[in-house]
Amino acid sequence: MIQRKNVYWFFGGLCALAYGYLGLLYFNESSELHNHSLCFVKNVFNVACPSCGISRGLLLLVSGEFEAAFLMNPLSYLLGLSLVILPIWLSWDTLRRQNSLWKSYQLMVKLIETKKVAIICTAVIGLNWIWTISKGI
Repeated sequence: MIQRKNVYWFFGGLCALAYGYLGLLYFNESSELHNHSLCFVKNVFNVACPSCGISRGLLLLVSGEFEAAFLMNPLSYLLGLSLVILPIWLSWDTLRRQNSLWKSYQLMVKLIETKKVAIICTAVIGLNWIWTISKGI
């Protein structure tokens, strides 16, 4: 079973890595960095994965190009919202010594484990993947 502190470290670490990577992309104008994909699936199989284009979508969101961000990858909005909420939530729980993120995490795991929700999530990701491949990202 996953422990509370591991979930908090995991989310905190992911946020730090994401902010670091996006900062590197945002402040580095090198075309080499912008044209290289970190996506394992794209680099090995030469096929876009469901998350291909999220980094570019987040950069477009930061630049205020909301429609372009959605067209790049709609999941950019979900990740962008998570990158805003999670650090605040982690800090709040840590400072207040509460477990609200942990409780929400456990609730989300139970919810996603239900067959109906799992099918809906899989279908949405599948449709996003088909759309991403069709755009030729």
